[in-house]
Amino acid sequence: MQNVLSTCKTLLSCSDGLKEFEVLRSQYGTQEREVTFVDDLTETEYFDRFLLPNKACLVGEKLTREWLARKDWVADDGGPNWEHLREHYGNVKVPVADCQREQYGSHVKIEMTMAEYLDYWQEDIRTRPNGDCATTTTAMETAAPRATAATADPTNADLIAKVGKRRILYLKDWHFCRAFKDSPVYQVPTPFSSDWLNEYWDASDAGDDYRFVYMGPKGTWTPFHADVFRSYSWSTNVCGRKRWFLFPPGEEDAFRDRFGAFPLDVTSVDVAQDRNRFPAAGSAQLPIVVIQEAGQTIFVPSGWHHQVENLEDTISINHNWGNACNIGYLWTGLKDDLKQVEEAISDCRDMVDYSQHCQLLLRAHSGLNFYGFLQMLLIIARPRLAQLEDFTQSCNESKQADGAMQLGCCEAEGKPSFNGVHMVVFDLVCLSLILLDLLAQPACGDCFTDEQQAVFNEATGTHKSITSQTRAHLSKHGLDGTLTV
Repeated sequence: MQNVLSTCKTLLSCSDGLKEFEVLRSQYGTQEREVTFVDDLTETEYFDRFLLPNKACLVGEKLTREWLARKDWVADDGGPNWEHLREHYGNVKVPVADCQREQYGSHVKIEMTMAEYLDYWQEDIRTRPNGDCATTTTAMETAAPRATAATADPTNADLIAKVGKRRILYLKDWHFCRAFKDSPVYQVPTPFSSDWLNEYWDASDAGDDYRFVYMGPKGTWTPFHADVFRSYSWSTNVCGRKRWFLFPPGEEDAFRDRFGAFPLDVTSVDVAQDRNRFPAAGSAQLPIVVIQEAGQTIFVPSGWHHQVENLEDTISINHNWGNACNIGYLWTGLKDDLKQVEEAISDCRDMVDYSQHCQLLLRAHSGLNFYGFLQMLLIIARPRLAQLEDFTQSCNESKQADGAMQLGCCEAEGKPSFNGVHMVVFDLVCLSLILLDLLAQPACGDCFTDEQQAVFNEATGTHKSITSQTRAHLSKHGLDGTLTV
């Protein structure tokens, strides 16, 4: 976190702070086609080497060694602890994906109890040839042919029953923290703790979050995708091993079909051979392949498409998240999504409340619209403005007789923490840049209802408060400069 305050001053001093942020980001290095392994991860190293440059990394097991999940959920043989999982979660309803059936560009989902799923999983292990489940010859091929959406939905009993061919069922996207709010089974590693996305959902009344548990046998897999809202993700293997196929931003376009859609499986025969359906696939880059061992944690940056398979019986904990370092990706993506919506219904441009209808469609398409995004920015800004006021008050009260601030009022330059005042200022500066751009959008004048207009007005006042307080803090550190925001 080198010269964080100088970076803030630079961003606030230029006419286009968002563009300047991308210039500063590029100074940390070009987008490398590699995933760096680090044995452990400090906040400073993570911020400088991976967050700002948007680079992937694989972190050693020290990061999560003290998690209860890595003790209680894992048996002595290194596999899942069936008895513990059944005893503590057996009656809980969990989402399960059928990896052999596709519907609307994803795997078909059903609901089972944890006990039912564990019955399926243990039966799957018992019936593997020679005790192994290596039923595939290529990365994502499965033992039974994939069904189409037209296939009749089977019952849970049908899914569990053996029908001569192996079923590939994956417990995924289980909102564990939502179901067990006070459970101490894991803690978010400190380098990932600045999480605006889940901070927003926790503070809102939507009752949602982006914290998940995944469990499944060898051969279960997640289709080709980039994470929701162009967010970051981190994923820790509690037990088992995964193989990741990673593609830096821009490389995914080679896999689009002639209609612009992505395949579920980039390793499929169709993608490799059908140039009529996938005309650009022949020029696609080979994936960055990462083998993630038990206990290791992978960081997937914003906009990196990926496809993942379990190489063993595997349990993982995964969060989608974001903060000041990638909020620009989220905002740019949302603006791009709005353009797609407007193009799709351009023939309705003369209708009454056209902009508001576009925002409704944007929320349905992307899970968020301008109003929801503005609410998120305000929820993130309020406590940080209060923190900066508290820091300023504390420093004023602890001045020495000579007027210098005592050591400890602010973290030492070059060694700030995610909870320190310099990072609070960095958060607020980035919020200010996004708010300024959002409030200047032509659509904002028409897309908010009268009820929502109050939030728009609050955002205008919040932007002014951020500008005033960050200017005062930077000035105190001799970095006042010419602030144009």
